[in-house]
Amino acid sequence: LYLSFDVKFQLQVEAIVARWLALASKDPKRAYLKNINIVIMDPYNGDVLAMVSMGYENGVIVNDINRIFTQALSIGSTIKGATVYMGLDQGVITAGEKIKDEPIKIKETPFKKSYKNLGWVNDLQALSLSSNVYMFHIAMRLGGATYKYDEGLNIDVSAFDTMRNYYSQFGLGSLTGVDVPYEATGYKGSATLGGHLLDFAIGQYDTYTVMQLAQYISTIANGGTRIQPRLLLKATEFNSDVITYQNDVTILNVLSNKTAIERVQKGFRMCVTGGLCQIMNVVPVTVAAKTGTAETTVLDKRGNLIDSSNTLLVAYAPYVKPEVAIACGIPDAFSGIFTYENLCYRVVDDILISYFSGR
Repeated sequence: LYLSFDVKFQLQVEAIVARWLALASKDPKRAYLKNINIVIMDPYNGDVLAMVSMGYENGVIVNDINRIFTQALSIGSTIKGATVYMGLDQGVITAGEKIKDEPIKIKETPFKKSYKNLGWVNDLQALSLSSNVYMFHIAMRLGGATYKYDEGLNIDVSAFDTMRNYYSQFGLGSLTGVDVPYEATGYKGSATLGGHLLDFAIGQYDTYTVMQLAQYISTIANGGTRIQPRLLLKATEFNSDVITYQNDVTILNVLSNKTAIERVQKGFRMCVTGGLCQIMNVVPVTVAAKTGTAETTVLDKRGNLIDSSNTLLVAYAPYVKPEVAIACGIPDAFSGIFTYENLCYRVVDDILISYFSGR
């Protein structure tokens, strides 16, 4: 059997993840951190170069890679690339259009807002600075709703299907086709209140696996072609070069709006050059990336439900002709607060530095 893994790189990734997991486990703000999940793919052929899902079991770090394609989680703002693509392709926003980022108030519901008021932002800035409000307006326009402060929001419920269809074209919410058994697709929400559509647009409704997230960022990295991930390249007869099985590159679908996908790429690059992902400038090549934080809950030792957050990151490098696409997902990465460092930054920075310093 000939596998896609780069064995040397796989061992480097395992060492990096194990080191950060050990450090994070000592942090009281990360008391419920379950595991760190990483997938690195070649975005042009779907080869999985390295795959890690490390967590503590009985006091020992265990790498259970089954979680990569079976454990689904809310992915937060990493989804915004697909949301902007959808908005541009549907014509509900135009390239460069500015929308004012300020809190939205729907009748009898709490304010919905970004992490701070960003003012007037366009589609690229909305990605680089991670504007929730920009995505809310895309969702409302998609659903045919007219927003008025502190009034009800009437949404055409067919917008849920439209949004889910667009996300699936990137690999989110659908089977990636990776050659393993029991791949999961994640949870699909069934409620259709207007506020849920807004949540959907920022990755706080359906759930997805880290393998799906890797296919998503690979699709963006290569310019819009969704490729089936593969672990097995080929099989030969014992002690022979005679090929008995060939696992060819499989294209699942191609996004048709090249202008829209280029806007997403530029927004992800801006996240690194002047947005929320500037910490990734330590990598010795140009990087495009998008961070994500998803609010969730976890049971404490007494059985009480407490606030928690997943942290995520998708990235590819180099920005022009990328060699690798990477997805990081950490369930319940921190608890009790909603402004804490995204550990995926540190892990992914070290992985990319390791990869490119050896080239």
